[in-house]
Amino acid sequence: MSVDSVTELWTNERNWFGGWRNVSLQFWRSTVTIADLEASTSALQSLARKHGGPMVSFSVLGSDGMPRLGEEERKRAIELVQKTAPSMRIGVQVIEGTGFVASLLRSVVSGVNMFNRSPTKVFANVEDAVRFLVSGRYVECTEAELTAIVESTRKRWSERWLRR
Repeated sequence: MSVDSVTELWTNERNWFGGWRNVSLQFWRSTVTIADLEASTSALQSLARKHGGPMVSFSVLGSDGMPRLGEEERKRAIELVQKTAPSMRIGVQVIEGTGFVASLLRSVVSGVNMFNRSPTKVFANVEDAVRFLVSGRYVECTEAELTAIVESTRKRWSERWLRR
């Protein structure tokens, strides 16, 4: 099932989860909690059911948005990553930012991704992630369409929470 409008499933000041066509969109700002990861997993599974098959997971994270989790939380995060496998065709995470911290966080996410049964890839910017997804024919759209959806949805979400 393809729907041209963006579907919003969850939002707060820290994150936004929704979908467009065969893409599960996730925007993360600030430190991630287990509750956020639970909501993310639920959103991806819901979108996959509605779409009738696995989704492309497209996440954009600020370089300050990574979890600071203890051992129990890490275990639960790995369980949730593994739980998403049937609902996810491929996952890309964009961790924006330059310098040591952003680079370190991309490495950490790549390490967590080793527990994922679905293919995953980490990028430093939206443009490279979009190009990868379109050239690999993972998404049902053009680079321009996906870039516009990602940027406009993220902008609307940010503006909504900045006004409060």
